[in-house]
Amino acid sequence: MLIKLSVILILVKIFHVKGNQLDWDLAIVVDNEIQLLTSNGTLIDSRSPFSLLKAITYDGVRDQFIVSDRDTKNDTIFTVRLSKETETEPIMKGPPGDVQGLAIDPLDDVLYWSNAINHTINYISLNDSTHDSKEFILFKDVVPHAIAIDVCNRYIYYTNPSGSKPTIERRKLDNSHHQILVDDTIMTPVGLAIDYKEQRLYWADSRIGTVAGRIESISLDGKDRKLIAERTTMEPFGLAVDEDAIYWTDTNNNGLYKLLKSETNPYADPQKITSFSDIPMGLVANAYMKDDCEILPELIQQYQESKKQTTTAQTVEESLVCLNGGSVKDKKCDCKPGYTGNYCEIPICSSAYCLNGNCYLSSSGKPMCSCKKGYIGNRCQKNKCDYYCLNEGKCAITPPRNEPKCECLDGFIGNRCEYNQQTCDFYCNAKENTAYSAEFEYMCRCSFMYSEKNASALLSRLQERPSILSKFQDPVIYLSALVLFCMLVIVALFIYIHNVHKKRPRIKKRIIVNKNVTPLTFRPQPNTEQCEITIENCCNMNVCETPCFEPTGEDKKKLLMNMEGEDIY
Repeated sequence: MLIKLSVILILVKIFHVKGNQLDWDLAIVVDNEIQLLTSNGTLIDSRSPFSLLKAITYDGVRDQFIVSDRDTKNDTIFTVRLSKETETEPIMKGPPGDVQGLAIDPLDDVLYWSNAINHTINYISLNDSTHDSKEFILFKDVVPHAIAIDVCNRYIYYTNPSGSKPTIERRKLDNSHHQILVDDTIMTPVGLAIDYKEQRLYWADSRIGTVAGRIESISLDGKDRKLIAERTTMEPFGLAVDEDAIYWTDTNNNGLYKLLKSETNPYADPQKITSFSDIPMGLVANAYMKDDCEILPELIQQYQESKKQTTTAQTVEESLVCLNGGSVKDKKCDCKPGYTGNYCEIPICSSAYCLNGNCYLSSSGKPMCSCKKGYIGNRCQKNKCDYYCLNEGKCAITPPRNEPKCECLDGFIGNRCEYNQQTCDFYCNAKENTAYSAEFEYMCRCSFMYSEKNASALLSRLQERPSILSKFQDPVIYLSALVLFCMLVIVALFIYIHNVHKKRPRIKKRIIVNKNVTPLTFRPQPNTEQCEITIENCCNMNVCETPCFEPTGEDKKKLLMNMEGEDIY
């Protein structure tokens, strides 16, 4: 029994308390989780009652995290307490906008956040029961991103990754003494952290579109700029600093990196202490500045004493007991968001609401579900694998996008095992087509299935073996064909015109007219015994007493024969 008790005490000492610190060194948001890590990247714990987390900050006075969660279309800001169970609570009624950075001032109990869409830095008093947000700074050309609060000196620092003129700036918490600290050789400053011990400001410059990201620092008054780290293919986002090292998340390599402050070579490879299946975002270190700011220990003691007094006053003042953190107001229970009932005994997010996931409250107080991997639906009621694989294929959820993937039985192929292999062979004759069988799986009349490797092979083969139609893409061939066609049309028109305008046959006839016979015309008669008249095409002469017509066919033939048989009238 004593041995068992000793082991428990040792574990409590190691994992629960380290002097005045909690049992975590780093807190990071990845996908829908808050992960607590040691300084070497070892996972201690994780909580996931969220949708998609982006920014995080830590209130060391009240021992709580504040995170921004992308809830469907709008962002939501939650306070998170990692006590017995994860307790989440939305801290404002309306959506806060596009939240890029979070920072808390524990002296005044005020939360600040940057809104990139509205170009503002807003704030809210955590002691304000109305949960109304207010505008702290409205910018014209600045797009605020990361923010950090210098609690001791009462300054707020913020990055401006605007494409036209990126900067790092600061001003007093009373909105005075505006100062631009960095405005040259900077591209996309995103992460920001304050080292109270060394009185320096660190920032991460992702420099998207270039070959190398940077980590740099400067004194809090804007002097003594230093390059801490520069690495190719690195895109840092979240940044944190403790007594010994600098830490940052890399959205390009999905990793968490560490560089000791004693390292003086900025081009040395940093240590990758852990990797993630999803993109890591915000980061915070449990290195609170109690020893570096004289007012903080006194503030923490005042907060703890006021918390005890409030609890005692509530117990004595009212006999009405409100559950789940509710308070008595006008002899009724004023419930916290997420609870209802006369005594705040009914959780809106019940354990049975989300069938395969965790329930949380949106900014409007409605229950929302954060589904486990492989499940979708308003209540996480649908498994992505349900009825996905056909023909008795086996379905499995695969990272990193958690999409369903089918393992087909022999004889079936396709993303969903929808094609019969024998049918494809019958229609495609893929095995007989030696030109493609070595590179491609099957080509069916309904689809063409190929891998990325086969797709590139198909493109190269089509380029090497152009089709017949591609030969006619030469403009010289097009022009030659057009000229030939025009010549044929001209010849055809010439033949047609020649046939239409061909001369009619000329009819010649010798007629001997006897003497003393009444002449056919009134023309003067010659003195000879007889006259000879040659008629050519009588239709064109006036020797015919009746209108002439051109006979055709058999009539013309008979007429000519009769005329040849008559010599004298």
